[in-house]
Amino acid sequence: MQVTSFLRKLDILTLQYIDDLLLIASDKPHLPHGNINKISYAFVELLTRLGYTLSIKKSRFNPSKTIKFSDFFIDSEQKCFRLPSEKKLTFIALRELILKSEKVSVKTLQRFAGSIVCNHRLDILKDNKSVIAVWEKQGGRDKLFNDIVKDLFMLLCEYNIDLRLQYIQSSLNDADATSQSVSLVDSKLSVESWSRIECTYGPHTVDLMSLDSNAMTTTSGLKLKHFTLAPSPLSTGVNIFAQDVSLETNPYVYPPLNLIFQVLTFLKEQRAVVVDLKRIDDRIMQLHNQSIDSSHRRRRESLQESFSDFLDILTHKPCLDTVSPHDVKRFLVWKDSYGKTQIHVKSCINLGKKGVTGCLCPI
Repeated sequence: MQVTSFLRKLDILTLQYIDDLLLIASDKPHLPHGNINKISYAFVELLTRLGYTLSIKKSRFNPSKTIKFSDFFIDSEQKCFRLPSEKKLTFIALRELILKSEKVSVKTLQRFAGSIVCNHRLDILKDNKSVIAVWEKQGGRDKLFNDIVKDLFMLLCEYNIDLRLQYIQSSLNDADATSQSVSLVDSKLSVESWSRIECTYGPHTVDLMSLDSNAMTTTSGLKLKHFTLAPSPLSTGVNIFAQDVSLETNPYVYPPLNLIFQVLTFLKEQRAVVVDLKRIDDRIMQLHNQSIDSSHRRRRESLQESFSDFLDILTHKPCLDTVSPHDVKRFLVWKDSYGKTQIHVKSCINLGKKGVTGCLCPI
């Protein structure tokens, strides 16, 4: 486990089952860990220097898209696990032996039953006694736990899975240490905050920075397509800064604090700005309705009527749609009585009085 943990800290994907190790990398040079041969050599060199005994017959040192691991063929191209032919033949031979025998031992039947359900047995070592107790009793006092157990039970029945939970202390469960550590990349908005944002600014079409585990969901419960830091099964693309965000309809991003400025600069360069004309029109209508109900409505209508009368006086007879900025300035000077309007400060005793007074306030 020490070797596996060390490699995972270097972001090298590694699977371990007892004494079998599987190294996972990409065959594309421009992606992280794209140089498979160098990583494979470093991997073998590390194990050799630490004194591990490598089985040459069982080991595969050349990268392959289909490799045998833990008695199964892992096919990274078709994304599936395939049962080896010899396993199938062994199962067929055992089945025929049982059918032809007059007497069958219990042990042989156990072997046959194990061969049938071996792909659907799941053993989980858990350090939470409450979870184990709820599962064993098929329920508990907590409603959330009960709902989860019901959904899990229906899933197990549907896919014929034999789930077995066993308790183990956290200190003894080295394989679970990685999942127990909290990282900033796992953070995301709460369900309430995301629902408010989705309702106000959505529907969003892509999550620009997330993981498969914390990508935001749509109103239908499906995960948004998302860009991740490294290749992953559900990722739409790798690295936001390598994407053309301008092609997205309504993107969403929750960047780390130390990358906020870089992300904003990147989005500005890509002109990834969404103009919501409907919300703009709704806001204009809201302001219009407020202005109709306000106490300044009469003053506004009086000013508009006065402005229309002023435009009628002009020789070229402009209207509100065709009036020039120069005519607007001429109207303001005329309305100001050619500079004879006095503007009082708030502390002046003549504040609110009409006409020119003897105070020192500007005219």
